[in-house]
Amino acid sequence: MITTNDSYLARNIFPSKDSPVYNWLCVDLELNAPYFFVEYVQIEEYSRLTGRKIVSNFSDLEKICKLIRSDANLELTQISLLSPDWLNKSTGWQLNELSDVQFGNFGQKEPWVQIYTLKDGRHLIETKLNLDIEDALELQSRFSVQAYL
Repeated sequence: MITTNDSYLARNIFPSKDSPVYNWLCVDLELNAPYFFVEYVQIEEYSRLTGRKIVSNFSDLEKICKLIRSDANLELTQISLLSPDWLNKSTGWQLNELSDVQFGNFGQKEPWVQIYTLKDGRHLIETKLNLDIEDALELQSRFSVQAYL
């Protein structure tokens, strides 16, 4: 799901039971930016249904985490990062499970910093600042996904 419309997100993140379900065979992503794959379980009376959402920004990721936490029938199971080569410092895109993702800044006038902590312990940093990982980890984050996992 790629959207910036808040009311759309609240209405359509979890479609009603009587709405049709569509399965995509492929998706073209033209942007050279990271994406989040959010996996959750919806607990029904006699079954557990797995759902997945694609999120393109921190704002939607935060909203989805909060929506899942607020519903007793939903459980967040995994968040993965689909990262382009410029972020993961490799020769191509990679899909890695996240143990945490944080964003924030060091002051009101400074640019935002995103820190992706992968399950294997690596840290990926996205910022316009010239930071090493030790400096970035001192960030006072506005949001951390670790509280939801």
